[in-house]
This record gives sequence, C-alpha cells and structure tokens, in this order.
Amino acid sequence: MGSSTMEWEFRLVRLLVQLLLFAPIARPCYLSGSDTGVCDNKISEIAEYKMAEMPFCASAIKYTPCVPEQKPVPPDRNFNRDGRWVNHTTLTKDRWVETRVLEMISYRVGLERNETLLNRGEDEYGIKGGIEPRFFRNPDCRNAYKNYFCWINFPRCDAYGQSLMTCRSACENFFRVCGYEKDLWRCGPSKYFNGYEPEGGGRPTRDYFPGQPFRDFDPFRTTCTPHLEGTATRALAPAARLACAVAAAVAGALWWL
Repeated sequence: MGSSTMEWEFRLVRLLVQLLLFAPIARPCYLSGSDTGVCDNKISEIAEYKMAEMPFCASAIKYTPCVPEQKPVPPDRNFNRDGRWVNHTTLTKDRWVETRVLEMISYRVGLERNETLLNRGEDEYGIKGGIEPRFFRNPDCRNAYKNYFCWINFPRCDAYGQSLMTCRSACENFFRVCGYEKDLWRCGPSKYFNGYEPEGGGRPTRDYFPGQPFRDFDPFRTTCTPHLEGTATRALAPAARLACAVAAAVAGALWWL
C-alpha cells in the first residue's frame, strides 16, 4: 500500500472523526418550559402505538412529538407506596388534555345555551350584549380547540430532538374558525402579552395566551408546531447523517484497496 493511499485514508478518517465530534448531541425536549420530555419517533411511525399512547390527541399529532419522559423515582420513606413520577407518561398527559378540553367545551356550550343569560341579553360577566355562540352547534370550532391544545401539550420535535414553538397560524386558526373578532385574537408577540399591538394607557389587562411564544410558519423548513405541511422528521441530526454517509464511503473505499 503506497504512502499516498495511506495519506488519503488518514484524511478520510480524520474527516469522519471531526464530523462525529461536532454533530449536535441530543438533549431533552421541553414541555411547558421544563426539560422533562423526550422525542418519541414511534408516535409518528406506528399507528397502533400512537392510538394506545394518546387516544385523544392521536388525530391531531401527525409528527414526532415531545412527550413526558418516564423516569419514576423508587419508593422511599417519604413516598413508600409507589414512589414518585410514576404517572409521568404520555397516556396520563393525553387523558389530562382530554379532561380539560372536554370540560371547557362543556362549560362554553352551557353558557351559550343558558336561557337566563339569553333572556337577559347578558354574558357570564353581566355585560350587556349577550353571549356569542361559538362552540354550540359548531363542530369545527370544537375540533380546532381540541387540536390547538393537543399541539401545545405535545409540541413537535425538530431534527435535533428539540421541541418547537407553536405556529402563529395554529393559534390564529382557532380564533378564526370559532368566529372571534380580530381584536380578541391573542397570537401576537410576547411583549404585547400576545396582542398584536401595545395596550393603550394604564396597566396591562392581558395575560399570556396558552401556547405562546409563537413563531411564524416557514413553508421551506420546519420551524414550529404543528407544521403539518411537512412530514415528521426523525430525531437524527443532519451532521450525524452526513457522518454516517462518510463512514459508509470510507468502509467501501477501504474494502476495494
């Protein structure tokens, strides 16, 4: 084997090592601001598994989501029966989302059908003008509400295993489908407490809208949740995929020498 061939092999191997060293290292994804999640590729790949793990949100989650990482703490003298975090599971969170979503829909439908309020022409706060029917007899609104809360509780993972912010378009879709007036939309910048412009005068009356901060949809790359126009990506970094390709090339070249 000549010196030039050995030098060529050495350069290829060095390149491979560099790519592996600088490939991003997978870290926990974030759920509600806490790094307690893990990207579950099987949710996007195996339909039966998804239905078993998240029966309520399955229809909304069409990507690899960030789900609770199961790391139960064994029983000790303070928690001597079951230990701790035994219920930190995808299924438990899915059931929690289902309970909260159905409770809120039931509450809104109840208000919209309340004969006392209808006769008085007042809303639930006693303000004249009545209650605008949004959820009652509007399955599209109820479905948009369900989808939105599934998306913000099971955010999409990117190619590096990191959870993505909520798409502004997903937030606006809920308000639009449910017929909210534009001045009630809360999908704006965080600095305006998710309004689209500063409040006029005095103390702010808004609060952060669930699911914020929001990011604008990018049709050319996956930058936010749910980004349904694209396909769910596996949590393998591009650099790592390139390193694998180089390794294959090196192995093939050495085999022929």
